[in-house]
Amino acid sequence: MTAFVEKSQTLEAIIEEVIGYASKARKSGIVSLEQDANRVQDPFLRKALNLAVDGTDLQEIRKMMELEMTVESSRWRGRPKCSKRRGATRRRWGS
Repeated sequence: MTAFVEKSQTLEAIIEEVIGYASKARKSGIVSLEQDANRVQDPFLRKALNLAVDGTDLQEIRKMMELEMTVESSRWRGRPKCSKRRGATRRRWGS
């Protein structure tokens, strides 16, 4: 069961993590985050940091990450419908 449950951080922990990266980038430059980005567990944040380190324009990063959120959101929106249909089918078959 635990293989299918995502372990998520609290919102406060995520905010603190992002603030830490921003402070480090301000003090040492954005390139200093390269090694940190590779250790980030969250794929969304890791992608955003890698894009920033690579020198991608801020507006482009924003567009890419918004697209990523839209794709993930639509992917998750479709899943419950599938489960409901499968459950309805099982009830009809007597399973």
